Amino acid sequence: MAKFAIVATAEIASGRMDEVLPLLLAHRERCLQNESGTLQFEVLKPLDEGGKVLFYEVYSDEAAFKAHWRA
Repeated sequence: MAKFAIVATAEIASGRMDEVLPLLLAHRERCLQNESGTLQFEVLKPLDEGGKVLFYEVYSDEAAFKAHWRA
């Protein structure tokens, strides 16, 4: 069965990265601990793009992906 993935970029308001990044990392931990179908969840901050955050999320199957999306 095919895995499902999300690759996304979010732009964070200027000067808010220090506030938002810990919230995103806490969300990452909750997803990995509480959503059994979440296989990988990365929050990446590119060095050359100060206001952007990249997400790379992998789910075991379509049902796990939909459960995450609805949560």
